[in-house]
Amino acid sequence: MELTQEQKQTISRWVREGASLSQVQTRIGSEFGVAMTYMDVRFLVLDLGVSVKDKPAPRPIAEPQMDVPAAGEPADGDWPADDADLLPPPAGDEPASAAGGASVSMSVDRIMKPGSLVSGSVTFSDGVKAS
Repeated sequence: MELTQEQKQTISRWVREGASLSQVQTRIGSEFGVAMTYMDVRFLVLDLGVSVKDKPAPRPIAEPQMDVPAAGEPADGDWPADDADLLPPPAGDEPASAAGGASVSMSVDRIMKPGSLVSGSVTFSDGVKAS
């Protein structure tokens, strides 16, 4: 697997032109008829004193522009001061729904149980309670 001086110069030219090690390995096999492992090609390039060009750094992705709310306006994602705005109206005096006359009432705990995203209790139309 000894290469001639002319072949070594050709390989040096390929690397200077920007060929990767795998491209050099493929071209050595196809043009010179010499089968070399990737590691052999790596050592050959080191022995020739040429360095493989690094790939260009990827372009940074533009960050999305954030709208800054005006003074006194709530920002998107801010919760209302009172979480009563988040709950549906109480189901006490409402007429029964057309889908079977069932009503369900629920309440959300002001202090969440540890390890939960939301905690609260529910009372189903048949009187069964759950938390």
